[in-house]
Amino acid sequence: MGGAIYSQVSGLIFNSTFNNNYASRGAILDATGDGDLIVNKSTFANNTSNNYNIFAYCASSSTFVDCIFSNNVAVYDGGAICLSRGNNSVLNCSFVNNSAGNNGGALVVSSTHVFNCSFVNNSAGINGGAIYCQNSNLIINSSIF
Repeated sequence: MGGAIYSQVSGLIFNSTFNNNYASRGAILDATGDGDLIVNKSTFANNTSNNYNIFAYCASSSTFVDCIFSNNVAVYDGGAICLSRGNNSVLNCSFVNNSAGNNGGALVVSSTHVFNCSFVNNSAGINGGAIYCQNSNLIINSSIF
C-alpha cells in the first residue's frame, strides 16, 4: 500500500509530481484516517496499481484542485483516484489516458462534486470509462467528456 506515500493523518500535497510509482493499492498515495486530504497543482503520470492509484478513505473530505492525471493504470478499479468516504471535490483537473481493468478509468467516487474538469480518452473494462460512482451522490458541473 502507498507506493509513494502512505498516510493515516491529514495531508497537504502542493506543486508536486508523481511518476512511475507502483503498489498493489495506492501506487501514488494511500490516505486513510479521520482527517482531510488536500492536493493542489500536482501532476500524476505513468503510475500503476492493482487497485486505485490514489486511494483516499478520509472521514472528513478529500479535495483535488488544478491537478493533471495522465497515463495511470489500475489492473482492477480506479485508474487515477478512488474517493470512497467523506465529502469530496475534484476541481479544475485534467484526466487523460487513464485506465482501469474493471471500473472507473479515471475516478471511482462516493459523495463527490466534479467541477470544470476534462476527461479525455479514459477507459474501463466494465463500467465508467471516465467515472464510476459507488452508492451515493455525484454532482458534475461545467466538465468536458
